Amino acid sequence: MKTYKINTTHKKLLADTTTPVSIYLRLRDVFPNSLLLESSDYHSRENSLSFVCCQPFGGIVLNDGELKKKFPDGSEETSQPGTFDLVEEINRFINRFEVEANNSKVLNNGLFGYFTHEAVEHFETIKLKPYG
Repeated sequence: MKTYKINTTHKKLLADTTTPVSIYLRLRDVFPNSLLLESSDYHSRENSLSFVCCQPFGGIVLNDGELKKKFPDGSEETSQPGTFDLVEEINRFINRFEVEANNSKVLNNGLFGYFTHEAVEHFETIKLKPYG
């Protein structure tokens, strides 16, 4: 199993000079598939963090039951519907990446991403109604 080393960079900015949304809006046209992740604890500004992620180098996509994993070297792996456990495949995907350790107090190194609402069926005991 091939592994990939990753290292991310971060920069701390004062929120009174610019906002995460304004940074994201400037970057999304230059870097397609950029992503803005923000904490949702509105009661405390102490742990309020935003992450603007650019230039995805890999991904895992579930579409119509087919699972496709994409890696930094351009390789892809595809699993057909019913032949895999999604949670196990996500863990296998994550384990293919080696994260360079650092002493930062801020989470700034690793994999960032999201799941859409349709993924809930694979993590909970509920079924979504078909659209339409």
